Amino acid sequence: MKRITYYIFISVLFIVSLSSCKKYLDINQNPNAAEEPPINGLLANTTYNTANNVFNASNITSYYVQYLSSPNPASDIDIYNTINPGGTWGGFYDIMTDLHDMQKFAGEKGLNAYIGVADILMALHLNMASNLWGDLPYSQAFIGVANLTPAFDDQKNVFDTAMNLLNEGISALQQPDADGELDEASDFIHAGNAGAWIKTAHAIKARMLTQLSKTSQYDASAVLSELNAAYTSNTDDAQVTVFEVRNPWAQVALNNAGLDLE
Repeated sequence: MKRITYYIFISVLFIVSLSSCKKYLDINQNPNAAEEPPINGLLANTTYNTANNVFNASNITSYYVQYLSSPNPASDIDIYNTINPGGTWGGFYDIMTDLHDMQKFAGEKGLNAYIGVADILMALHLNMASNLWGDLPYSQAFIGVANLTPAFDDQKNVFDTAMNLLNEGISALQQPDADGELDEASDFIHAGNAGAWIKTAHAIKARMLTQLSKTSQYDASAVLSELNAAYTSNTDDAQVTVFEVRNPWAQVALNNAGLDLE
């Protein structure tokens, strides 16, 4: 009887230890990490860093076309030597991943204004990125570890996708419940103004339609129509005026001023 009781005790102890071991070794689950980020946090991160991505895209191209030059004699950035734009690529996809999540979570919660902003900023990133690199991953880009090598979408398809996203974003922001929904403090671009976001969407559409000027699809009247629905004064501009330290263009000037040119 004692031996039977002993074996039962050992068996129970073994089962419990296996269960505890499995839980202890489940290192892919972080109990301190939120499974769903707050929607306002996604809005803050994406609106703020969209401005940084616009700067980064402008920075790597302005030197190449000689709009800017580097006073640093050791610089490769403005003499057509090979440079690595991987940081700009990574910055784009970091924010596009957050925009994908914001659109998803906003859709689950029925938050039309957040859906609209996510669509508009995704379209802006897609258009900038395809102008820089041509074909790029989108339709399979945000699946996660299920697909670590997403297919590259054709540049024309990316353009059409961005245009559709702008139209969907405008439609979402025009819904009655979208007005006043965005958190003002978390929106670094338009401070929660849904109407201003709609104007920005039309401004981006006008820019994209202008990019068709050398093709048979170009329609000047469509460009003017989008412009009429876009900005009417400088106060409508999509811009970030609050930075962690300083405007990144100011940082470029400070870096150059600190160089020893003698």
